Amino acid sequence: MEPPEPKDYIFAQEQRETATINRLFAFGGPALGRWFEQGLRWSMPYVWLGLRIPHERLLKGYNRPPNKFLGDVDVLGASLEASSPEEYQRYHAEAEELFVGAAPGRLEEAVINAMILEGKTKWPPDLSYIAATEVKAAYYSADADLKAAGNKDNGRGQARELCKMGFDRVALARFVVTEPVHVPGHHAWVVAGARSSEAMDEYLEEPKGIRVKDDDPYGTALISEGSVPGKLEHHAGSSTGKWLKNPPENPYKEQATDLRKVIEANLLEVMSKYPVPRSAPVLILACSDNKCGHLYVTGMYLDFMTGESPLPSCPNCGKPQR
Repeated sequence: MEPPEPKDYIFAQEQRETATINRLFAFGGPALGRWFEQGLRWSMPYVWLGLRIPHERLLKGYNRPPNKFLGDVDVLGASLEASSPEEYQRYHAEAEELFVGAAPGRLEEAVINAMILEGKTKWPPDLSYIAATEVKAAYYSADADLKAAGNKDNGRGQARELCKMGFDRVALARFVVTEPVHVPGHHAWVVAGARSSEAMDEYLEEPKGIRVKDDDPYGTALISEGSVPGKLEHHAGSSTGKWLKNPPENPYKEQATDLRKVIEANLLEVMSKYPVPRSAPVLILACSDNKCGHLYVTGMYLDFMTGESPLPSCPNCGKPQR
């Protein structure tokens, strides 16, 4: 595979938020796991995720109030579970002697991978817990200028609306990706890490900043992805982040019981049409054609890992995903 050109990186994309979701969430989130497992209980990459799902498709059959729930849910989902506790214990016992003295977590990772590969995932999953994230994406240019960050309130309204849809936890995730630069005499990852930290510092400084209030019903995270020359963001780089406010249990959930039931029913209808997944993350995608309006389930494909191919198109009409 040819090394990427500058135009291939997230910072150069016109649809920067879409590129951020596709590369950093759909790929399985190796750089995001530490942030989202803590805040949203997403054990990446062992998750099912819905990407850019229109509100109207999640709320199909619900009489929506005028001028409400008109956008997309950028990312929603939960961790995958074993088909049963007994199956997990069996796999764990069979693998245990092979990992004596291994680094912490290696045994559990091997067990989970084996179970997913052999179709021992609970499917459709338990939908009693679903978290959601509103994604915003800025970038830090080669000349150290923060761009496209928006104002301090960027994304706050959308995050609050997600709370009113009844998700268990909600996050506003504000990303900043760096333009890769080459600095003679310095290792690319050291440069990426330094620029990632610089981008975060500038983002948080006045007059830019991020508004966070104690009574926000959602959490707010700032995550900075430091890019390196020669490899795209989901292949290599440096990740820095922090929760400016940890996601609380959604105080609106009880008021949104009816909406939540509709969301669960519509997700279950889609998931039930597909066999037990054998890869992770499991993705629910939305067709870009609103007339088609199809939601479909797909796993992770090796060609997407190379960065050369997009996510699978809609099986109903052949159009690309949103």
